[in-house]
Amino acid sequence: STYNPLIGGTLWQTLPITLDDIHSIEVVRGPNAATYGANSFSGVINIKTYSALEPDGTQVSLAYGPQRELKRIRAIHDDRYQDIGYRLTFEYEDNKGFPDAYREKNDVTQIPILEINDDMKKLLLNSQFEFSQNNLSHNFEFGIVNQELGMEYDKLGFVGIPVSYKDIFSMYGQYTLNQQVNLLTTNKLKIAHNYTDFDNKIYSEDGDHKPNTRPNPPAIPDIGVPNFDGHPVNTSKSFESHRLDLDLSQSKILSPGFQYVWGGGMRYDYGSSKDYFKSGSEDRFSARLNAHMEWKALDQLTLNLGGLYEYYEDLDAFLSPRAAANIHLTNNQTIKTSWSRAYRMPTLIDQYANLYNYDNATGLLHDWDTVGNPDIEAEEIESLELGYIGNFFERKLVVDLRLAKEKIKNVIEQPKTPSGKRNLAFPRWRIINFGIMEIDSAELDITIRPTKDTFIKAYGAYANAYGERAKESSDNSFTPNPSKILTDVDAYVPLFSSGFLVSHSLNENLRISAQYNYVDAYTTSGEGDEIDRLETFDIKLSKSFNTGDK
Repeated sequence: STYNPLIGGTLWQTLPITLDDIHSIEVVRGPNAATYGANSFSGVINIKTYSALEPDGTQVSLAYGPQRELKRIRAIHDDRYQDIGYRLTFEYEDNKGFPDAYREKNDVTQIPILEINDDMKKLLLNSQFEFSQNNLSHNFEFGIVNQELGMEYDKLGFVGIPVSYKDIFSMYGQYTLNQQVNLLTTNKLKIAHNYTDFDNKIYSEDGDHKPNTRPNPPAIPDIGVPNFDGHPVNTSKSFESHRLDLDLSQSKILSPGFQYVWGGGMRYDYGSSKDYFKSGSEDRFSARLNAHMEWKALDQLTLNLGGLYEYYEDLDAFLSPRAAANIHLTNNQTIKTSWSRAYRMPTLIDQYANLYNYDNATGLLHDWDTVGNPDIEAEEIESLELGYIGNFFERKLVVDLRLAKEKIKNVIEQPKTPSGKRNLAFPRWRIINFGIMEIDSAELDITIRPTKDTFIKAYGAYANAYGERAKESSDNSFTPNPSKILTDVDAYVPLFSSGFLVSHSLNENLRISAQYNYVDAYTTSGEGDEIDRLETFDIKLSKSFNTGDK
């Protein structure tokens, strides 16, 4: 899993793979912890890379774009050494991005006070080794990514003083052992380690880099000067995180119409940060058991039943069940229905954060930014789905329709203390559980392959969200459950999104593609920034060169 235990998500830019390493991407919509494990909350993106046992020679690609000053070189080499297949990947990218990619405005005047440019420098190295011996297959993967991201500029007084940029180093290692006991039984052992060093480098007002050396905040903060929006304050928000995983599983086919998978695992999460944690570091241990079976009860009916049981030392035990049925109307048309429940665990920051802001000029404590909640509970989601998939004209036309109703309980919120009341005694953000959120959605995906060289995909989604969330504290009392100013949740989910992709191969090594995407306006969580509707249109012409024998 690439899920980061501190931030509660995936830093996609730190994945040690390139687009040319990806064999396929499977998007599983809805909660599915029974199959994919912890935090498979509202969906799963399963990225499958090419095997090192399928050597394809050497590939080199170059990219240049004058508008964003894009420069990228990528090289991949696949080969075999005796019985060992290996794949090596190298990539370097320098991309100035788009100016003013994000702007934070003053709550009252709406004057920009902070802008972030999404420029990036990135170095990626990845290696994969695979070999088989008798009934055992071994796979080793190791990758590192180092990159600099997004310079922030303080816009106070319209000067544009550089404030910070992010220097991220990540390292990933995994060993997988597969044992083919017989044609019907397979055992698997997987050991993985993810490491991330997220360094938010701070600058002084004269533009010189200033080391991230901040004094430890006092155990009981004194009353300070109120924090008025727009004052140049910042905190480093740097951290290091480790995730270690051990998984054992067995898959078995009992009969042509019945098979199952079961297994268990342990996980250790660790995070260290002088900025986020008063103690300097926090950790968490968890263990899990899972089982999933598939039974073809009739020629026209396939049933799936599974569950995941998890134990967390600082939370509780959780059971995430899932039941599904596929009704095969014909060989090419299927109706799908499912019910599932899953949980999203609070992050280490949600539980233990104790974050302060500092004056950008003096480095002195300015105000209390975020305080965690050791008693925070896991978010719970229940989902009921109905879908249809049809393949027509020998799969030249595929129609995929999904209707879903989701209900989220114990939503983890960060209500904001009103401007003018934030200081060293009362935090800007507090982590709490509040409210219930419901989403009714419909998705349609149509894929057309008129010829073997042409691919067309059109898609659209509608999502109606309702319920209430805590936008802001109506007072600055420091209690686990402060009084709140509520707001409807519908603005936090885009009502409609759509797009299309057209791709055509002009010959074996030359392809042209065009893509359009549209997303309705919405409001972000946290600060509550309003994001205008987004429309993008891209055209790509690509040519591949292969120096191998194939």
